[in-house]
Amino acid sequence: MKYTALHSVRHDGQLYQAGETLELDDTAADTLLACQAVESLYAEDGSDPAPDSVALDANYAESEPASNANEKSAKGKAKK
Repeated sequence: MKYTALHSVRHDGQLYQAGETLELDDTAADTLLACQAVESLYAEDGSDPAPDSVALDANYAESEPASNANEKSAKGKAKK
């Protein structure tokens, strides 16, 4: 099963940095999960949560209005 490293993790002689994906067997996963060094890429039911969370993040970013504070400030200075 695939996991994301939460910290630097050395597994099978390879160093994984935080955020990198690694494939683990159940024994290695249990050990690294217990010390909170990794987290599963999959929801508890085995489904892949990544597509929905990525879509939600993208939609959220697109729906948020940009701050006009800097634009108003810049326009006000330009008019003087």
